[in-house]
Amino acid sequence: MAMYPYGPFQALCYPIYSTYYRTTRKLCKKHPGLCRLFPHSPFATLTANLGPSSVSPPHADHGNVADGMCLIGALGNFNADKGGHLVLWDYNLIVRFPPGCSILIPSAVVMHSNTPIQAGEERFSLIQYSAGGLFRWAAKGYKSDAAWKTTASEEDVAHREQERQARWATALKKFSLWKDVKVKNYTGRARVEVWAEAEAGDISDLTDVESEGEDGDSEEEEPLPKKIHCA
Repeated sequence: MAMYPYGPFQALCYPIYSTYYRTTRKLCKKHPGLCRLFPHSPFATLTANLGPSSVSPPHADHGNVADGMCLIGALGNFNADKGGHLVLWDYNLIVRFPPGCSILIPSAVVMHSNTPIQAGEERFSLIQYSAGGLFRWAAKGYKSDAAWKTTASEEDVAHREQERQARWATALKKFSLWKDVKVKNYTGRARVEVWAEAEAGDISDLTDVESEGEDGDSEEEEPLPKKIHCA
């Protein structure tokens, strides 16, 4: 339940997955007392909502990294046709979300909640994520922002300002486009880099479709589906 979504995360959101995986690995190497949540986990943190009737109001997790993903898994014993739906407010979507189902969403920027379940039913959830502060800590040489400023040169500060101004554009490029998923153009050479570096090699192997959907595909894009059914 906790680990099986790592493969789809790596395949469909590789730039984001890669950032998470490498940052988590660097932090574990820098601080040997740390350990991964699960083998191959790209996430740093897990929250377990133990219910017995876990219902969250509309919210966004602003402490998480904005250009990232949060993995939400539903557990319990409830009628998914009558409750426990995932509500994505910014998209005007209500998603059927039965026990055993998982979803990846950019929870820092997308308002989300779930609907109540019926009396006598149980619903739990597992939430895997990484706080934005961990990425900033690693990017600054494992220092706080205040500590980094005390040793940063004028060139460092100028470079940081350039990165800050381009951050939103860089972040947007990390998200896969629908056409990338549609033509299976999500298994590029970068996957091999992760396999060669560490333990992620046995997550999933989709290299047999790497030749499909080359750049220059002129097929007209289809609109994103408005109804999502998670069986």
